[in-house]
Amino acid sequence: MNGSSEKNLMERFESSIRNPLDDKTGQPYFDEFSKCTKDKLSEVNVLHITNFHMFIKALGYCKYSLCKDLKTNCRVFFRGQERLYGDSFQPALYRGCTQAGAIVKRNQRIKAMIAQVRKSSKVLRTLHPAVVEGLLQHYGAKTRWIDAVDNLWVALWFACHHAWCENLCGEEHLHYSLRDPRHEEADRRFAYIYVLAINMYRDKENGRRSLYKQFIPGLNFGEEGEVLDLRYALPSQYIRPHVQHGVLLRTYDASTGFEVDMCRMVKLIIRIDIEDALSWLGESHALSTVSMFPPAIFDTGYQELLRLEKELLSKSSKDDNIKPVEIFHTQRVE
Repeated sequence: MNGSSEKNLMERFESSIRNPLDDKTGQPYFDEFSKCTKDKLSEVNVLHITNFHMFIKALGYCKYSLCKDLKTNCRVFFRGQERLYGDSFQPALYRGCTQAGAIVKRNQRIKAMIAQVRKSSKVLRTLHPAVVEGLLQHYGAKTRWIDAVDNLWVALWFACHHAWCENLCGEEHLHYSLRDPRHEEADRRFAYIYVLAINMYRDKENGRRSLYKQFIPGLNFGEEGEVLDLRYALPSQYIRPHVQHGVLLRTYDASTGFEVDMCRMVKLIIRIDIEDALSWLGESHALSTVSMFPPAIFDTGYQELLRLEKELLSKSSKDDNIKPVEIFHTQRVE
């Protein structure tokens, strides 16, 4: 995070509001609805909010203020997490990677994976490699994209759920369970919402040129980075991105690649007591795990990816040109 600017955004929001339950003396009648504080475990500055309407107000304040400050139409998105991991904000492909040589190898591996998948699928070969990479990200691969959403309920859902992952016979199985504060340590009973923004301004004369030579549905870029909206980029046979309001983000580095750490996208982190977050989320079939992660019987795109993975694994045992490490492995969500 860019510490000074994000803290400034938090402090500006905090000073712009007044608790409606304050009495005439100006003293708070109840606890504050929002306050700037430092998260104990991660030591990251956060805006702690205890009221749903104040939560909505904070999100709206970020959108309005960021566009007003930048004097351009930046795009603002959300990402829900049950934990904070310090100041870094890395795509899954680069996590734990610090050496330049290792980064190059990982870039080569993801490019090989994309090429292999496109070559093996009639549907996917019609899609641009950037879109295929986004699709693989959404179904479990580690790529150069970061998942985000533009729907606060989906962001809350992920912040209120714990992901259990187990590798069984070479297959990655994932299970999401609703968090229960009774079984969590006091310092961990929080839900976190990242507020992410990318400046979509483009300097047509002196700015960065597009990395792409053709129009790609759902893909937009500015001087800072790219936004891929999978709801426009993919056909509806891939249900998961549509039900999760799936958007993917990444920022450019100084050359022609993508940043290993995309922390400059993080404009604010909102922290909520998990009890409050669970109460705001509520209970609905539309917010169940089976709805958020539709099974392959309905998500025929997911079904096709499972078939493709099995086919490539079978071919790799007979073809030395197909490296197992470059085969996409679909996460099986149960």
